[in-house]
Order: sequence, then C-alpha cells, then structure tokens
Amino acid sequence: MRKIIILSTLVLTVIACTEQKNDIVSVSGSTTVLPVVSTAADMFMKQNPGSKIIVNAGGSGVGVNQVGSQRVEIGMISRDITEKEISQYPNTSFKTHSIGRDAVVPVVSSEIYNAGITALTLDQLAKVYRGEIS
Repeated sequence: MRKIIILSTLVLTVIACTEQKNDIVSVSGSTTVLPVVSTAADMFMKQNPGSKIIVNAGGSGVGVNQVGSQRVEIGMISRDITEKEISQYPNTSFKTHSIGRDAVVPVVSSEIYNAGITALTLDQLAKVYRGEIS
C-alpha cells in the first residue's frame, strides 16, 4: 500500500509540475482508486501548501469521459481503457500509469454454502453472472 501511495504522489507531482490553466488539478473517476489517490493528494498538498488537488469519484467511465472532454487533468480507472473509449476522443492523447490492481472475489451466502455449493468453476461463475444458472 505504501508503494502505491508513493507512486500516486509521484504521478500527482509530475502532473502538478506541468503547465496548467490554473493552480488547481482536478481528478475524477474510479471509486476503487479514490482512497489511494485522495491520500496521495492530501500528502502532496501538505508538502506543497500553494497547491490544490480536487479528487472526486464517479466510476471509471466518468474518469475516462472527463479526461477525454478535458474537464479534469487526471482520470482514475480501475480497469484498462478500451479502444472504443480512446476512439471517442480523437483529440486526447491518453497516457496511462498503473498504480495497482484490484480483485473481484465472489462469495456465497451460508445458505448456499451449507446446501453443498462450496466451489464453482470459472464457466459456472460466468453463467451465474449472465443469468443462465442460479
């Protein structure tokens, strides 16, 4: 976690040191990334009292959309940016910097577990999410 915060702080430092339209750096996007980036932004602002970084959530798609439409300087996404998203903003040169990975862990209720379902294959799990089995 410490390495992720340090890397996030470095990314914010690089962005903050580039020429900006104003003294505020805006960040928006993934709620998964929000706690790490908020902590890094707070650390950066404490070390650089004249700086202002505003961090908002809204989801990965919001982060991509707001960078693409130039409403924010940094977009937080907890997945890879898609070719479709890139093609929607031909005038934006997206630069990605991975600061970590998150995981999705499926869980079942004790009722399901006690009924004997203690493991699922990836194929079965995919069918559950597609609504093909329940």
